[in-house]
Amino acid sequence: TFGDRVGVDVDEIGMMLQKISNTDKLWAKWANKAVLTRQTEIYKILYVLTVLALRRKTKDRRSRNSKPPNEPIKRLTRRVCKKLPKLDDKVSLTKTELDNNLHHILYQLHDEMVSENSEESLSYITGGEASQSKSQIYSGSFYEADSSLLQL
Repeated sequence: TFGDRVGVDVDEIGMMLQKISNTDKLWAKWANKAVLTRQTEIYKILYVLTVLALRRKTKDRRSRNSKPPNEPIKRLTRRVCKKLPKLDDKVSLTKTELDNNLHHILYQLHDEMVSENSEESLSYITGGEASQSKSQIYSGSFYEADSSLLQL
């Protein structure tokens, strides 16, 4: 999962963004323009937020200075970009969007990732029975069908 690889979950990054009271200075430092339209620019913002969340979370001095891996944050950036509004068919992130909506997007992506991981775990537990629906498994019909195996 993202949290295992990076050291913080996506919702913790959202909370970090929400706790920043004055994003004006940070926006001036991160962006030299009113609208960010390149995925690499958005990646830089997510990377910095991840580092800040890691520093706040960890007490150990050595782990506080370690850098998070790039690949999970790149994947997160792609997913964030799919949810951001488009301007002239390009992804756009404005300061207003950063202040008002980005943390909501991060919370939504966290929920989606948790759901995806639970589906993968469920598939692993059921032996890869992809055809079995969740409701069928949870209702017990999946286990009732296999209960004959338990009777010896």
